[in-house]
Amino acid sequence: MPSQNPLRILIVEDDQIVSMDMEDMIRQLGYQAAESAGDYANAVRILADERPDLALLDINLGGDRDGVDLAEHIRTHYDIPIVFVTSHADKATVVRSGKTQPNGYLLKPFAKDNLFAAIETAIVNYQATRTPAAAQVKPDGCIMVKSNRQYVKVPVADVLWIESDLNYIHIHTAAGKHTVRMSFKELLSNFPENYFVQTHKSFMVVPKHIDAVATESVTINGTEIPLSRSFREDVLSLTNRIR
Repeated sequence: MPSQNPLRILIVEDDQIVSMDMEDMIRQLGYQAAESAGDYANAVRILADERPDLALLDINLGGDRDGVDLAEHIRTHYDIPIVFVTSHADKATVVRSGKTQPNGYLLKPFAKDNLFAAIETAIVNYQATRTPAAAQVKPDGCIMVKSNRQYVKVPVADVLWIESDLNYIHIHTAAGKHTVRMSFKELLSNFPENYFVQTHKSFMVVPKHIDAVATESVTINGTEIPLSRSFREDVLSLTNRIR
């Protein structure tokens, strides 16, 4: 199995007991908890220092600036999913929070399963807003893929080749592979343009990782990958250019 790189989640909650409970739940679910914040100013600092992958924001922080203000800051400076956490909110606050286009809401009190569902749904909603023209490569050079029931980060630099298997794609790295349910086209929208070259109807590889090219295969990291005659010239032209 490939090494796991769990998502780092920011909790912004002014009730310390609730915040600690959320941290425990996040760790039990296999995610990583960033440093927690109880107010707007500390949250802004942590966002800059730790670059979390997702933010859980209490709407009512009890200060001059609330969770909606923080969501506006995140939307201006970062590209991460946002989940609002609240026990109650008046109509005006709900309308105001909606303008920040949150990826989900979580109503207090909640159980661990509710938190898990909110996080996973937020990521799905976030990814649905991305367009093929806007690569989903995060600022830290990672993409988010679902592995063993939860989303993990896969560094783009670690990807060696991808393989289509009916309705699934296998993402191969030096450490192992991740399997996701999507098409080539859907997966490629996560990567920079022309990042891969096709070697076979079911295989695409990262040219810089090719170690050798034979008549009917290319070798990457000791593994032979099929090379069809129709794609051979494209592969050779790229390997000649990068060598």
